[in-house]
Amino acid sequence: MPSALLINPWIYDFAAYDLWLQPWGLMKLASLLRREDFRVDLIDLLDRHHPLLPGQADTRPDATGRYLSRELPKPLPLAGVSRRWRRYGLPLSQFEETLPGEQPDFILISSGMTYWYPGVWDAIALLRRRWPESTVILGGTYATLQPEHAAGSGADLVIGNRELERLSETMGLATTCSQQLLLEEPLCFDFHTRSPYAVLRLTQGCPFRCDYCAQHQLVTDYLQRSLETALAEIRELSGRGLRHFAWLDDALLYDRDHLHRFLEEVLTWRQTLHFHTPNGLHARFLDRETAVLLYRSGFNLPVLSLETAGATDWHAKVTVAELETAVANLRRAGYQRGEYMVYLLLGAPGFRAEALREGLELVHRLGARISLSEFSPVPGTPLGERFPEEMAEPLLQNNSIFPALTAAERAQAQEIKTEARRLNGML
Repeated sequence: MPSALLINPWIYDFAAYDLWLQPWGLMKLASLLRREDFRVDLIDLLDRHHPLLPGQADTRPDATGRYLSRELPKPLPLAGVSRRWRRYGLPLSQFEETLPGEQPDFILISSGMTYWYPGVWDAIALLRRRWPESTVILGGTYATLQPEHAAGSGADLVIGNRELERLSETMGLATTCSQQLLLEEPLCFDFHTRSPYAVLRLTQGCPFRCDYCAQHQLVTDYLQRSLETALAEIRELSGRGLRHFAWLDDALLYDRDHLHRFLEEVLTWRQTLHFHTPNGLHARFLDRETAVLLYRSGFNLPVLSLETAGATDWHAKVTVAELETAVANLRRAGYQRGEYMVYLLLGAPGFRAEALREGLELVHRLGARISLSEFSPVPGTPLGERFPEEMAEPLLQNNSIFPALTAAERAQAQEIKTEARRLNGML
């Protein structure tokens, strides 16, 4: 029987928090490989509820929480940043303890943000020392957006999200792997049995192409999952006692009827579930009927994406009027002030502190909590190409260091963060 070890690596960063960061792709692959008669092990180094971790994980009522971390020396490109650099996730000794006893034929390693790559490289180096004969395959976001850089990771193969058929060829799978196939595949939850939440997708990809977003590079097309497999999955997961579910969709509201049919069926089960939307919802599609369904089915603190309230050359997805209509629909559905949130983008090209302060006031006036999403340049996007130095070194793409801002603008950004906290505290 062939064997595969799937690894979700550490995060190396100045800050990290578990906002429902389960490795959806690896959990889908684990299910597929089991159907192909592989012996599968999955180690999620970001699982705060891992059985080897001592005590009770720090967990908030919405199932999020802090990671364990250890301070590390800063890499040279970040030496001038006056913040502490840390490894977030399972301690090194526990990682080694949880490795299987036999050498796997294949080691599949996922990757997230491009600037988290040191955690990927360190995990590969450790596994290479232990099993030099295993075939190491690197995939995920970093591997897709910066394959040339990822080629230096030590992996035998770097496979992007849009070339999953190469995975089938390499591993000798009977099924041709594709994004649609994985979307339909049930989530393998056997390696996260202590986790209080699960991640979901009803769709993958996005029909829009925003200048700051790389979604169209990561997904071949806008894909929809069948209602049958989506409903079967959440029924099975809720049967395990799970009550918190985080939507990873980038355009969950785009197909109104598809989402409505899903939620209407879930409502017939008469279970108390809690849905979370970390990627944000498109305000343009939040009509009154949809808002009512979100409220009745248990969407907690639904997040709307505005990005900016001012005029820019890179944003035309949502208008202020559309946001106001969406908020009015949420209020009519039953949400109170402070029970919904709006994303604003902090530090994007053309940053003007006064315009962003106006955005803060607008969002606060609408009764929404403010979430400031810090800009970072993303490879392959129109905005990312404005930063050639950052495209060469992924560590410089880190949103924590505001690569687009001057020192004076960074100070203004800190003031805006303080003001957002003050306004949120008034709700």
